[in-house]
Amino acid sequence: RITVQVFSFDQSFQAYEKDNFVLAFFQDPNVMANLKVFSPLSPEWTTLGTEVKKVEAEEVPCNQLSMLFFDCFYTEGIVRETGHIAKCLDEFYEDFIISDQL
Repeated sequence: RITVQVFSFDQSFQAYEKDNFVLAFFQDPNVMANLKVFSPLSPEWTTLGTEVKKVEAEEVPCNQLSMLFFDCFYTEGIVRETGHIAKCLDEFYEDFIISDQL
């Protein structure tokens, strides 16, 4: 199950403030009221439903600046020529449902 949610941020950001940024994100009233999460207890999307008191953010190193990076998704059959992600039968891994080739 894939869903897209968009929230905007219009202030300056410094990487050393990542933990504060993520905590402020989850404590924002708009996010708390609208962020949908998939609960392992129920097969439906629900709101977060609880106040986040502590977070730990991990910086993900990235240095890929070209979209050519994603070409392998097409050549490996993960993404179809239409741009749609190839689906598969649902598989369960810990608390995650895997329902596509990605």
